[in-house]
Amino acid sequence: MAFTANPYKFARTLLDKERSGVLEAPLEEVETYLHETHSDASRNNALRDCERIDPAALPEIELVTTEPTLGEVNEVIKKARFSSAPGPNAIPYKVYKMCPLLLKRLWRLLKVVWRKGEIPDAWKEAEGILTPKERNSKNVNQFRTISLLNVEGKIFFAILARRLTSYLTSNKYINTSIQKGGVPGFSGCVEHTSAISQLIREAKAGKKNLTVVWLDLANAYSSIPHQLIYTSCHPVEVSWMTSLSPQPPIVQSSAIKCLGKWFDASLQDGDNVKKLENQVEDGLKKIDKSNLPGKFKAWLYQHALLPRLIWPMMLYEIPSSKIEALERVTSRHLRKWLGIPPSFSGVGLYGKSNQLQLPFTSLVEEFKTAKTRLVLTLRDSPDEQIREAGIVTRTGRKWSASETVNQAESSLKLKDIVD
Repeated sequence: MAFTANPYKFARTLLDKERSGVLEAPLEEVETYLHETHSDASRNNALRDCERIDPAALPEIELVTTEPTLGEVNEVIKKARFSSAPGPNAIPYKVYKMCPLLLKRLWRLLKVVWRKGEIPDAWKEAEGILTPKERNSKNVNQFRTISLLNVEGKIFFAILARRLTSYLTSNKYINTSIQKGGVPGFSGCVEHTSAISQLIREAKAGKKNLTVVWLDLANAYSSIPHQLIYTSCHPVEVSWMTSLSPQPPIVQSSAIKCLGKWFDASLQDGDNVKKLENQVEDGLKKIDKSNLPGKFKAWLYQHALLPRLIWPMMLYEIPSSKIEALERVTSRHLRKWLGIPPSFSGVGLYGKSNQLQLPFTSLVEEFKTAKTRLVLTLRDSPDEQIREAGIVTRTGRKWSASETVNQAESSLKLKDIVD
């Protein structure tokens, strides 16, 4: 059975948007497309002076240039996924996760590479895979290119990337109020989208004018001069943008997705709430029609459908009463799949203090957890501008995430005083 062989893969096939197709383009067309998409004809040409690139102050903290430590290698291996596909040499991370002595041997080789300053040719080669972006993909531009590198090189460059990130952030060469992606400690998507939503909400409430422009680079890697990457590492602070997407979408004509959140002409979350309702109903319907035993259907809800609902529940302005209505629907399906009578209460299904606890999570509790997490993320953000932006997390009139956080903190303070 496909489910028992790999339940998570089965869930992706069942619930996610279908992506299928076979590439029908000849090899010459594929090679030409890849060359035009990923190369820069002026890569070796020096950039002219640009007034918009200002020299940065001298660093207060120097870049760490010593040989990689075993601790750094272990940290990279620890965070690597077992399921990550290997590169051309077919050696996965799992080998180094399970063989500490072999990992120590690799560490010694990494130190040699670091001392010599020469990157092995094997680390520059990648095995290319083309995966379909949509249903019935045929043309090369309907496929996404994935490059599988050897994990030994990925470990080496991961250490270098961490050191470079630490160097740039410690010396404040990166403005983390603007650039949050790839910077540890920042929930970039959450903070940016929450700030935009708050500005839109304030403009509508105060009947003020507000202009929001979404910019997206078309084929970012080849549209930016590669020399600019080298120039920015001297170090300088770069504020440069080139080739925008041709015919960018306008909110009036179509919805725009920005950092995981959809914005439409209404500038409200009504349509997104409806999409969430449809996602729940469609997901439950697909699970119900999967011809699996009831206990497997319940597993699919808990471990496949529910995690897909947490992000929209956190990001969009959804009344708690709407989530309660959705929970009644999900509870009805769970009772059906488990053979439980309709009179069996939600406390019995989701209670954590019951003598008999079922392995299911309440949709309402997940909603409240996500919203309180959002409140804390924005309130305790490392970015001062986000902390002081006064971003409000709305959850309807029945329940307030901010008040819940305040009450919980007050209870903890009182408990410390009493104890």
